[in-house]
Amino acid sequence: MTPRTTASRRRPALAVAAGAGALLAVSAALGRYVRPTSDDWCAAWKTRELGIHGITWDFYTTQNGRVANAFLNGVTYTAGLLGPKLLPAFLLLTLATGLVVLGRTLAVRTGREAPLPALIAAALVLPALLVYASPLPYQTLLWAPATISHTLPAIIGLWLVVWALWAQRRGKRARRAAVLGVLAAGVFLGTLSEAFSAVAAVLAGLAGLAALAVVAALRLGYGEGGWTYYRTWNSFLLPLLLALCCYGMLAGQALATRLRPRARTVAALLTTAATLGALAGLLPDVRSLATETRDRAAAWDAQDTRIRTEAAAGATAVGYQPLHIAGLTEPFMAKTGQGDWAARCVAGFYQVDRIEPIEPRGGATP
Repeated sequence: MTPRTTASRRRPALAVAAGAGALLAVSAALGRYVRPTSDDWCAAWKTRELGIHGITWDFYTTQNGRVANAFLNGVTYTAGLLGPKLLPAFLLLTLATGLVVLGRTLAVRTGREAPLPALIAAALVLPALLVYASPLPYQTLLWAPATISHTLPAIIGLWLVVWALWAQRRGKRARRAAVLGVLAAGVFLGTLSEAFSAVAAVLAGLAGLAALAVVAALRLGYGEGGWTYYRTWNSFLLPLLLALCCYGMLAGQALATRLRPRARTVAALLTTAATLGALAGLLPDVRSLATETRDRAAAWDAQDTRIRTEAAAGATAVGYQPLHIAGLTEPFMAKTGQGDWAARCVAGFYQVDRIEPIEPRGGATP
């Protein structure tokens, strides 16, 4: 194969990788504009006041017992808001890297050709679909409490598969270590996300194609906006996308052995155009997410400055205007038997006794 032929074969994959990579770069950069809302207020406040051990104990004794979830929330908010801002980039990087390593490992094990540019392209397209094919892109990538509970477990599961495949050919000691490690990781995941644990148990007895049927059933049963549907969506969506990608690869290799060189070139161009078209179809969602996130960050920063100035002057009660995003809970929205938990956490975050609702003037943000 001549260098010109090799280069021409790589161009479609590189074009797809560039398109998907651009989407992911923008998505990761949106972490800069992440600001607290809903559970963020409580996690940031309690981590600052109690530390990682304290918030972990608080989760276990007063909330839901998910100690791994509480621990990771504590780690995320240890440096204030820096952790939630960096988390989206970390998730996308570890997911894409894991997909490339998994693809390379499986190609070697099965003796199939898998050019690195094609693996990179697939590894960048899948995260873009995972985020923007989700019913709630903000929660899938940018809202730390949800990404810790429902996106990160799928990535950990992916790397556990990579570890198991690596250990399989490294002797008894490596296999034994992998078994013990996976068991420990299972305990960790069980206290990180009950939804992922349930999905993992189902997938243990299902082929990848069956995940499609499960997703369809969940969608029918709960609807696109259903919380239970969303919680299980990410855990099923990643193996579903992996299965579809594998089927596409097998179909492509089957066609490549039956088509003439010119026909293969046409097929490659058509599939590249279709993939780029699908990525282009995600642009409105990316633009909407970026606009909403940036606008809220600007309003949040202005309000944050005002509240901190009032608190520094000795105010014990400050006005707060809810800044909504992605349907998440803000103060004055949800009151339980213990009162308005979101308002209580915001007050704790700003170290004041209470917050009071204020109305926007003329629709302007504070």
